[in-house]
Amino acid sequence: MTPTEVRALAQLPESEQLEFKEELRPRPHSRIARLLAGFANADGGTLLVGVRDNGSFAGVRDVRQTQEILQAANSSIAPPVDLEVELIDIDGKNIIAVRINKDNHSHTVDNVTVRRIGDRILVTPVPPLQLEVAIVGQDTKGAAVLKALLEQRPSIRTVEMYGRERTHEFFEALTKDRFNCVFIDPFTFGVDSSIQLITRTRSDFPIVAFCLFSRAEQLSNLPGLDEPWRTRLEHYYRIPKDSSLDALDALLDHTIYLLSEYIQTAIATTKLSRLRTVLKSENAATLSNETKTKIEEATDAAEKALRHRILPADRAAIIPSFESSSFEKLLCGTIEQTSKSFRLSTTVNIAVLVFGAVMILGSAIVAAFSERWQLLLFGGFGMAGMVASLITNPLRTIGATARKLVQVQVAYFAFLKQLHMLSQESDGISTPEKSKQLGDEMARTLSALEEYLGDK
Repeated sequence: MTPTEVRALAQLPESEQLEFKEELRPRPHSRIARLLAGFANADGGTLLVGVRDNGSFAGVRDVRQTQEILQAANSSIAPPVDLEVELIDIDGKNIIAVRINKDNHSHTVDNVTVRRIGDRILVTPVPPLQLEVAIVGQDTKGAAVLKALLEQRPSIRTVEMYGRERTHEFFEALTKDRFNCVFIDPFTFGVDSSIQLITRTRSDFPIVAFCLFSRAEQLSNLPGLDEPWRTRLEHYYRIPKDSSLDALDALLDHTIYLLSEYIQTAIATTKLSRLRTVLKSENAATLSNETKTKIEEATDAAEKALRHRILPADRAAIIPSFESSSFEKLLCGTIEQTSKSFRLSTTVNIAVLVFGAVMILGSAIVAAFSERWQLLLFGGFGMAGMVASLITNPLRTIGATARKLVQVQVAYFAFLKQLHMLSQESDGISTPEKSKQLGDEMARTLSALEEYLGDK
């Protein structure tokens, strides 16, 4: 990479494929490794060390950081990433340029999967077991997208698709243990058919995990279901298929881990139940009462621990992700259109007031000089216009209230985003530090909006 190329990159904002670091903390290596793996698991990218967030050049104090980067790439990432590290002189300052190439592997660091979404790094633990997935539904396009995303992951062993006409094949495959996880779209497959499929599967194959895969609005409202089934499905894992590909990608990592943990817990619970049954059978007659008691106590403790591990579905998954730029564009566009409408209304009101006053004054003058008092009727029309204008004048107040409502919505969505981000691990940043950063970001957003709104 040439100095000219580095200067050009430094003029760009940080993104999914570009990050600046004024300096790197060499220890632990996992901090550096997560940065590199995050790029490799996305579309590749460039890391510039010795460059401030604003794009100015600070330079690195210790050029041995190049060796730290190479060591982290080779020892802390599995499998190692493909990268190039260069030391480049910019105005007498050493800049480390790291180019990370995309490959077909899923890279992990310390048994966690690292993904880069925008300029953020999301960390998800590697699932404890591999999933064999069945996708059930009539939306072949949505199922194909989900299948493609799942097959990219090493934690997914197989993916099969089943429509309503293949229900018989679904249960045949289930009896042959060909899958342990079902992604189902109950609103294309049919609510009644879905209830029958879930009921039978849960009864005969309790370790199989379910995840609802449908549009966000349907996942939120669960239309066509009676109250008992609404309550039951409230606890199911869920993925909104109308989210962006980046959002689906991030949600899948998290949901796959939860589904994997659920299956592992269900398997352990089933084995403990069988152990309890054996203890009560004739096969345990040779065991002493003391031994039986100890085994039962251990079984009770294990079952209690497992019950605490089975967590309800992550409801944050049904909140679509918001990219800052898209959200800001949407809000500013809405505000601009609203402001234009109210400015137009204000202009019309002023015009009506002026025209009404001219009609009243003009008719009074003409009537006085000509002594034709019936001309005052024209003044009546002007008075009516002024009254109408006074009635509609509260539009300005309504407009101000609407703008403040938008600010409240901004605060609410920023709060949701903050909750979601706080549930994710981050690259060497503690939760209080991350919370402060997010709070500052929200304050800046609100301040910018308030300045933008002004007295429009």
